[in-house]
Amino acid sequence: MSRRSTALAGLVTVAALTLAACSGPGSTTAAPTAQTRAEDELVLAVGDVGEGEFDPLRGWGNHQEHKVLHSSLVQWHRNAESGEMELVGDLAKDFSHEGVVWTFHLREDFKFSDGEPVTAADVVFTYDLLKEDGTQFDLGNVAEVRAVDEHTVEIELVQPDSLFGPQAATIAILPEHAYGEGYSQNPIASGPYRVVEYQDGEQLIMEANPYYPEELAYRKLTFYLADEEAALSAAQAGTIDVAKVSYTNADRQFEGMTLEQLESVETMAITLPTEPAGGTAETMGIEGSGGNDVTSDPAVRTALSLGVDRRELNDIVVAGYGEPAYSVADTLPWGTEDVRFADADPEGARRLLADAGWSDTNGDGTVDKDGVEAVVGLMYTTGDPARADLAESFAAQAAELGIRFEPEGATWDDIYAEGKSKAVVFALGSLSPKELWDTYSSESIGVSYNNMPNYSDPEVDGHLRRARLADTLGESIPHWQAAQVAGASSHPETGDVSMLWILRRDHLYFINDRVDIGEQITHGHGHGMQIFQNVTQWR
Repeated sequence: MSRRSTALAGLVTVAALTLAACSGPGSTTAAPTAQTRAEDELVLAVGDVGEGEFDPLRGWGNHQEHKVLHSSLVQWHRNAESGEMELVGDLAKDFSHEGVVWTFHLREDFKFSDGEPVTAADVVFTYDLLKEDGTQFDLGNVAEVRAVDEHTVEIELVQPDSLFGPQAATIAILPEHAYGEGYSQNPIASGPYRVVEYQDGEQLIMEANPYYPEELAYRKLTFYLADEEAALSAAQAGTIDVAKVSYTNADRQFEGMTLEQLESVETMAITLPTEPAGGTAETMGIEGSGGNDVTSDPAVRTALSLGVDRRELNDIVVAGYGEPAYSVADTLPWGTEDVRFADADPEGARRLLADAGWSDTNGDGTVDKDGVEAVVGLMYTTGDPARADLAESFAAQAAELGIRFEPEGATWDDIYAEGKSKAVVFALGSLSPKELWDTYSSESIGVSYNNMPNYSDPEVDGHLRRARLADTLGESIPHWQAAQVAGASSHPETGDVSMLWILRRDHLYFINDRVDIGEQITHGHGHGMQIFQNVTQWR
């Protein structure tokens, strides 16, 4: 496994480093140091913690980041005996469903951070609010949410949906009595901690919810909201207990801290348009051109999947802190080993292209066919260095096959306008097979930024529909797997390669040796707050 390091520029002098408490303009209160902070207090630097502003109506919970502040009806848990991921109750002490009706019996010992009990009415309020909004959480298949009594909720679906259970694990329950405009400035928590002070871009302080029914080893969490360089300077000074770190800095050494390499299904891929150029397409309400005359040829997509060296890309792009990827479901119960294959076969890829009529007729190193040069724009967002590295490294490998990708940094609006006609570096991955539906179902075309390649295959669609209509998540798994074998993968023999899966990147944190973060469950897309999914196990 290779490692890269990049020198940090402009480091703050360790002796002068303090973390301002940011209680207001002119504040001189210093954040706790290793010598002054209590045993039950942690100082953390895990990036932007308020991206969803603590409100599911703004997307809070989409990446499982809500668990530090809010509880859901259910949650993911790693079975101690089997090691498998499973859904268990959170606010619900038990749950079941018969047909389209799900029943949740709520624990009676859960209270919001203002002391009010969490009731069935709060669940109804939350789900109705998000269903009416319809943007952050797709609850279009929910027909009705009703409170049977104070601690019993029934959720009736329009039709069976095996994805509802995983979705319920992402929805933070809000207080009906205290929700309104300005909720983000004073969020009332249904989970283990509550916000006591928040200065955007500076500092966030949370304290244990005094009414939370589970034991918490740490009563106070101070979040240092700074960029990685400043956070690592603080770690060097001994003022940080948990620090998110990127791959470029993972080989650094800090006294009293150990690097934790946590498994993630955050999967990086290259989208490849499957339709010929000439059409129009809409993404996130932005209309643009659609299709590409190079990538619409299945031979081009297949050759790329066969020819690229995923292990090398993993080592270059994330310094080896990850694994080659063959689907968006690798390591998850609905994934399948049948999508794995031996890649890094450039000779085989070149033969495949030649057999399909692609050859370098003008000697410029790029193959062409019927007057079309194999030149493709490759868009990536500039805020993530790994995406830029993948774009450049992938383009270099593809050039060896005779296919020229031209990387270009872009905004998301640029990608929404042009991403249906160019390749795009994407990152996906969650603890739900909905990623397979969003990526490969023809019903996902034009929905949000899903199915960017406009991929459609009737056989795959059939498997995906059967998977969603299965009575339980367990019963749906063979159908999700069958969809991948039928074409929803990057396999050069059975896959349609609309998404060229490249690598799964791990989530990295430096952890103080005095802190035990417990048995972490697999992380999804979103490096940072997901580390709190098991916070009740922290010691």
